[in-house]
Amino acid sequence: SPRPSTPRPPWRPRRADSPPRSLARSPLPPREHGRRLGREGRGDAMDELVGPLRAYGRRREPVCKVAVTGRRRRQEARESKIEAAGVAQDMVLDVAALLQARSGIAALVGLAENAMLRLKSTGAHIGPVAHRIAELVGGAAHKVGWTVHELFAKLLVPTLAAMRSPKSRAFGVVLAAGKVLWATENWPDLDQQRAEGVAEVVTAHFFSGPDLTTGAWLVAHLRLEAYFVLEDLFTALRQNMQAFRIYCANAPAQMQRRMLHRLLECTDGLERSQRREILSIGADLITLCKLDREEFPMVARYKAINWMCYMVHKVPWWVAEDYAHGDTELLALCVDQLASVGRLEDSILLFRRHEQELVGRLPPAVLLRLQAAATPCESAAASTADRFAPRDPEASVALALPEGSVIWADTEELIQEAVSAVRASPVVGVDLEWSALGDWLDCSLALLQVAVCDRVFLVDLAAPSPAVRDAVDALLRAILATPRPLVLCFAFRNDLRELARSPWAACCKELRGLCDLQMLGDEERAASGDADGFVGRGLAALVARTLGRPLCKAEQRSCWHRRPLRAAQLHYAALDAFVLLQVGAAIAGRPMAEAEAVAAALELRLAAAR
Repeated sequence: SPRPSTPRPPWRPRRADSPPRSLARSPLPPREHGRRLGREGRGDAMDELVGPLRAYGRRREPVCKVAVTGRRRRQEARESKIEAAGVAQDMVLDVAALLQARSGIAALVGLAENAMLRLKSTGAHIGPVAHRIAELVGGAAHKVGWTVHELFAKLLVPTLAAMRSPKSRAFGVVLAAGKVLWATENWPDLDQQRAEGVAEVVTAHFFSGPDLTTGAWLVAHLRLEAYFVLEDLFTALRQNMQAFRIYCANAPAQMQRRMLHRLLECTDGLERSQRREILSIGADLITLCKLDREEFPMVARYKAINWMCYMVHKVPWWVAEDYAHGDTELLALCVDQLASVGRLEDSILLFRRHEQELVGRLPPAVLLRLQAAATPCESAAASTADRFAPRDPEASVALALPEGSVIWADTEELIQEAVSAVRASPVVGVDLEWSALGDWLDCSLALLQVAVCDRVFLVDLAAPSPAVRDAVDALLRAILATPRPLVLCFAFRNDLRELARSPWAACCKELRGLCDLQMLGDEERAASGDADGFVGRGLAALVARTLGRPLCKAEQRSCWHRRPLRAAQLHYAALDAFVLLQVGAAIAGRPMAEAEAVAAALELRLAAAR
């Protein structure tokens, strides 16, 4: 008898002989749909329905299209290399043909063209073919008694000239083979007549159009500069800045400097955008060629202005003032930039401090706007006043020592006093400061902070004398090369990186007794279930968790090479080292006065962590 037509769940069929409901109409996901059908299904008809659904539920999810594409490309690259290697093994070259100029060129062109015809892939992996051609050509030249200079002059350079029109993939293969055969010690060619002939071929065939990059490579690597007039060579390479870069990157140091000076002379009378483009290229080439940056003050000035345009938006105005200290043009730039982004109060405060110097430097519209604006309120001026305290003393941790306990150590005697204090203390806090001077000026260490329980030593590293350098070396060895005192630090790998670039690099080769509080802080966060990646891993967050108040980082990116340092900088530097002792004591669960107990407890924590 027919069953009553009562509502049923979507996963149960109405009748055994009725067609199943559409899977698309089910509110359940396919995997769950199949499971429920398996539990509820009865009879052969249900088995027919459940089987495909179970198979559907077991089917793997489709792989990401990007991953599939990456695997396919890697597979194609492997197949292309195998194919190129197979083609290269079958290549042969008639040695006798090399004795004739035209037949040798034709033989080499035919060899490369046939290899490219057999190589059905896109030619992304022509390395095996190029190395095989270099092997065949080099072996044939050796058999006929050619030197490498004769090989380039009689065969390789003329072959490239013959293949340039119409150019094909085989041109790149022959050029790559020439690069394999080239070696620095073989050049320049001492036969001036032969070298001059090569220079004439390069000038005739490779100093125009897209072939200029090949010409630049040949002139630089074959050392053909002596056969060109500097102005003619510069004019030709100036047409293509990529060719100019290729030549400068591989030319002798003297030619690098001459070409770069000639390039910078072209900035006179250009528009601002064109001038900036040339200066940017010059800066890249100076870095690439490792030239003396002091030899190019125009580029150094451009990089300083460019870096200040970026930095003024990342730091408080008083930090920007430190970096522009004594430079009226940079001060005017800071005031203009602050006003242009709506930081009018900061712009007014900076302008009022240097009003007499900046009146003739600022754009008229900005000057009128600043002069018409009201003077900032007293609270704003007071909040930016320089004092030995954090910027917000009520909401931030302050140094728990009087100002007289912070010792500025810039003499051999004071540094030796710091060494004695370190050796007498079971635990010390250590930090280093350096200035972020952009990608043009190499940053160098400016300050070493060493904190013991009752004093903080600020050791001046900016411009040490030989005696001070030796005293700093002894201090660093007393800190880093002995198991006691226990050295409390935070993310010290960054400090060690800068220390390794300094005159005291030898001091960081053997490290003992380091306790990185970042690692212990991460363990505490993981134990409390608050390990959320890199969020809150900084020292300020660790201080807030352990001491209950955050650490003010307003002076973090200060100009630490300025002398004398401001009072707020001195406070920040001293606190950055002393707060490590406070945090270490809080993690150890001991009073800071019990230095031996704090050190023992932290050493146990470190042993357990390892």
